[in-house]
Amino acid sequence: MSYDVVIERTVLKSIKKFPSHDIQRIKEALKKVRTFPEGLDTKKISGTKNIYRIRVGNYRISFELERREREMRHRKMLC
Repeated sequence: MSYDVVIERTVLKSIKKFPSHDIQRIKEALKKVRTFPEGLDTKKISGTKNIYRIRVGNYRISFELERREREMRHRKMLC
């Protein structure tokens, strides 16, 4: 199953400030998120219903899985 990935504008602004090699690694991870959970080391965030996180180098990417719409939204980038 493949999901659509929707990245919030504030996250895009933050990512643009990262070093180029980190941006590339994040892009690769986001491609893998589309096939959640295959090929990813995801962790469910405790106390939430459907929010997960993945680690990309020094960054953590949290996302919400919306099963009805088959859509993932990246909520924020944690450094």
